[in-house]
Amino acid sequence: MSNLPENVVAVYAFRCFDRDAGEVLVPPFKATEGAIKNVFKGEALPLTKEAVDRSELDSEGRWFRMATGWGQLR
Repeated sequence: MSNLPENVVAVYAFRCFDRDAGEVLVPPFKATEGAIKNVFKGEALPLTKEAVDRSELDSEGRWFRMATGWGQLR
C-alpha cells in the first residue's frame, strides 16, 4: 500500500494513553499515521493497515467502520 492512488489513504488501529481512564486504550476507529501521531499522540499498530478512500475520513483524520444490514462490513 505504499503506492496508493491520490484519493486513497492508509489508516491504522492504534493505541494511546487515555488520561481519564488512566490506561492505554485502542479507540473504536482507525486513523491516518499523521493523525495518530499529531492529534491522538498514539502509536499505530502496523498489522492493521487498511486502504480507504480519503473522502471517508472525518476532519480529524479518523475512519469509522460502518456496519450495514445488507452485506459485509466496509
